[in-house]
Amino acid sequence: MSLYVLLGSESQCSYITRSACQRLGLPSLGTKLVFIMTFGSRKECRTECHVVKLGP
Repeated sequence: MSLYVLLGSESQCSYITRSACQRLGLPSLGTKLVFIMTFGSRKECRTECHVVKLGP
């Protein structure tokens, strides 16, 4: 399996797709409501994300 990641050490959190979680066998620890506003946008997008633990 190949998986490309971009992790930022100064980021509040990192994101992983649901299919990658399933392929890696990472269980969901719950969900979190996230508000995303992209550059140039005037409206925020609300989405629910699954929380998983990466690492020890």
